[in-house]
Amino acid sequence: VRYDRSGRFSLLAGAGGHVSIIDQHSLALTSEFFVNETVRDACFLHNGSMMAVAQEKNVFVYDDKGVEIHRMDGHRRVMGMEFL
Repeated sequence: VRYDRSGRFSLLAGAGGHVSIIDQHSLALTSEFFVNETVRDACFLHNGSMMAVAQEKNVFVYDDKGVEIHRMDGHRRVMGMEFL
């Protein structure tokens, strides 16, 4: 479980490819999607609207609706991430 900087949103990612965002104030599911790869790690970027997801072959950047924004080639088998 990862939280954004404000603590309002939590990011859950499972090894089976499940990624979801939960609003901690209302405990409502904000977004939920599945990727077709193993998820190794996930973290929010500057706020709760974008996240980086380390998958089996690449690291992907998604928005809060699960739309792929960017794919970072060359980052293989990333086991842990942290946004500064």
